[in-house]
Amino acid sequence: MPLYPEETDKKAKELLTGAIDAHVHSGPSIYPRSFNDHEVASQAEKAGMKAILLKAHEGTSVIRAQLAKTCSGSLEVYGGHVMNIYSGGFNPYAVDLELKLGAKLIWMPTISAANHLAYYGGSSFTGMKSSQELMMLEEGICILDKNDNLLPKVETVLELISAAGICIGTGHLSAKEIEVLCDKAFQIGANKVLVNHPDMAMQKISLSKQKEMSNRGAIMEKTMLSLHAEWGVMSPGKMAEGIKIIGAESCILTSDYGQSGNPSPHEGLQKLISLMLQEGVKEEEIEIMTKRNPTFLLGMT
Repeated sequence: MPLYPEETDKKAKELLTGAIDAHVHSGPSIYPRSFNDHEVASQAEKAGMKAILLKAHEGTSVIRAQLAKTCSGSLEVYGGHVMNIYSGGFNPYAVDLELKLGAKLIWMPTISAANHLAYYGGSSFTGMKSSQELMMLEEGICILDKNDNLLPKVETVLELISAAGICIGTGHLSAKEIEVLCDKAFQIGANKVLVNHPDMAMQKISLSKQKEMSNRGAIMEKTMLSLHAEWGVMSPGKMAEGIKIIGAESCILTSDYGQSGNPSPHEGLQKLISLMLQEGVKEEEIEIMTKRNPTFLLGMT
């Protein structure tokens, strides 16, 4: 029997207790944000969540997360590093430093990715309009050479991340790049690979390909932002259908919220949980995707 929205909203609020959001945006940022690091941490802590992971397209969020943790009570606040051109791209020295500072996730390029620039046209996309005009690469960063082989420098950082036992995020790479990256990651023994928002229009990885990658050990990220018309072509029903086909054991739910004009990240995750419940995703599956799987990816106990 389908649940009514008021029922699922109430249940989602309950399920948010102890949940982990591994994709939170906050300020300060070159992009307009609704809340700063301390505010999103405080809000998540009051909602009873266990942890959040801050993500900054500008580069690192590791030290910021450690500072936010000082006023977040029982909530764990983690950070990571995005390999955009602004933070050195595929720079093994930068990656090594971030790992030793406590990074929980290292992402492939996002706003510097060739795929991102080709799809969104640089900084002109209204959903990611920076407060100041940035110097942009003409073609962006691609992880593959002209023969679709992984660049040696990408292999180097991949090996560093894998050896440290830290999660690898695919960022805003293309579907083809993600496939090659996953192949190499599994080849070298990585066991924490997160395919970021595969349902977004800029990547739009087929369900069969998501299932194939998950069968090899990758985790698919299902985000609230992917349900926004300007970001994806995904309906709640289609997302729930995908989760059922892939299996909750191979998915996580995140908000990917923090953009100015959107609700707070914890509200975004709560809404996503409610929508999935309405579409028939079971409570125990929600628990797996918001607690067990993120706990594993972030190396939490």
